[in-house]
Formats: sequence, C-alpha cells, structure tokens
Amino acid sequence: MAKAFATKGEWTFETRIRRANDNAERWIEVRGTPRFDADGSVAGYVGLVGDITERKQREEHLTFVTDELAHRSKNLLSIIGSLSSQTARYSNSVDDYKNAFAERLMALSRSQDLLINSDRLVNLLDLCEAQVRAFATPRQVTITGPEIKVSHAIAQALGFALHELATNAIKYGALSLPTGRVEITWDVKDGCVALQWMEIGGPPVRQPTRKGFGSTVINELCGRQIGGSAQTLYTPTGVLWTTEFPLSDAVLKS
Repeated sequence: MAKAFATKGEWTFETRIRRANDNAERWIEVRGTPRFDADGSVAGYVGLVGDITERKQREEHLTFVTDELAHRSKNLLSIIGSLSSQTARYSNSVDDYKNAFAERLMALSRSQDLLINSDRLVNLLDLCEAQVRAFATPRQVTITGPEIKVSHAIAQALGFALHELATNAIKYGALSLPTGRVEITWDVKDGCVALQWMEIGGPPVRQPTRKGFGSTVINELCGRQIGGSAQTLYTPTGVLWTTEFPLSDAVLKS
C-alpha cells in the first residue's frame, strides 16, 4: 500500500487472517487504488476486501491431489512387485498365480475408481474394503464398525491415508509377512467418528528418522482435510494410526 501511494499505482495482495468474532482462520484478497487531490496530496483510497477461503481450499486440495498422484505413480511398480511376490508365495501353480494376481490387480483398480469417482456420500466399510483388500488375504484384514456414510471430502482424505498405510504395510509392515494382520475399527464418541488402523504380527517397527511424503499424507494432510486429527504411533506390536473427524461430515445409520 505504501508503494502504491508513493507511485500513484494500485495494490493487491492475499493474506491469511484470524477472524476476531469467532477466531476462524480465513483467506482474504485485498485490492485498492489511492486517490489524490489536485495538488497531489493523498485524499484517501478506494479498496475491496474479498473472502477467498473456498478458492484457497480448492487450490490446496488440488496441490495435495497432484502431489499424491506423483507419489502413487512412483510407488506403483513396487506395490505391484510386492503383490506379485505375496501372490506367488500362496500359489500352487502358474494358473493359480495368474488368476489370483489378476484379481488383486482388479481390486487395486476398483479402489482407485471408488476414490476418484465418489461424488456423494461413501459407505465407510466400502471405502476401507476397496483401499485395503487388494493388498492382503481375507484372513489378514478385519474391518468392523457401525454403518456410517462419509462426505466426499472425508472419503478422499481417508482413501489417500488408507492407501498409504496399506502400501507401507505390504512393503515394510504387517502385510509383508504371512503371520501379519491389520485391524481397522471405528466408533462414534463425543460427536466425532474415531477410526483406528492397527498392525499386528509384522516385523519389528521403529520410528522413522525422516518424514517423507507418506507420513505427511496420513498425518498432516489427512488431519487438515478432514477437519480433525490424525496420528501415527510406532508401538512394539506394530504401526497404530488413529484419526478423528466430526460426525457432522458423516451419516450414522441408526
């Protein structure tokens, strides 16, 4: 603004604010033009302040999806390699392997379809099934919880996180061993949906020494996208991931 007054030009900028009446964080765009008297002295200015929070949220989501797409593309070959190795381990013949491997690839494809094409409320059980079943045998995964449908935004964020957790589990965690298993559970408490991913029977786990894009997806970005929280713990028995989001973004079947 000072530069605009000095050069008799215009100003425009975007900034994040915290609203005084309810402490809500918003984004605003500010534009203005100074006015001058005949002698060149400042007479005031004409300006406009607009709330651009929704646009910024769309931009952030688009950046997130783009980064996630690049991340998944890099992981795809290693995921398919792990699926192939695990399928071969349980196959008695080449035909058994071909059929089982084809089914797991189709399951992986279906999970992507559900994630990309969901434009309405998504059943939470269907979402978990689609994201995880391609990575494990039925006995390795249990999914339990009340019947809940979640919004498109919640489904996308949870879908990304569950896919990342399943990818890590088959490469390094419980799903990398025949004895390992994953339990996915959720419940409703205090106006929130609380979901938990727990790995059991896998190799020993330890806290990563660096934070990669995967951990950013399942913790920071997921928590921000769902309007709640997400946390990963590396316990002696395996990875434990928990997340909570408002029940207002879901429909609970009574």
